[in-house]
Amino acid sequence: MILWILGAYYLQRERKFRGIYNDVAGLKNINVVKAYEMPTCKYTTKKDKKFGLLRILFSKTILWFYFLIIFALTIFYLTTK
Repeated sequence: MILWILGAYYLQRERKFRGIYNDVAGLKNINVVKAYEMPTCKYTTKKDKKFGLLRILFSKTILWFYFLIIFALTIFYLTTK
């Protein structure tokens, strides 16, 4: 459970840095980042829902990954019991 939350936190930070990169590279028409600045606090769930921790925690890729781990551990437990 702790690793699930830590993984989601890491992915949230990665999405924020990707948002900064997109703004600096000019992929979006919004220029909110100054030179040599890493303002991750500007990328919040109020502005864009994709930065939310709960949304990342229950995203498809993470759910499938941890579902497979839980399933494999359950099968292992039942077969070794």
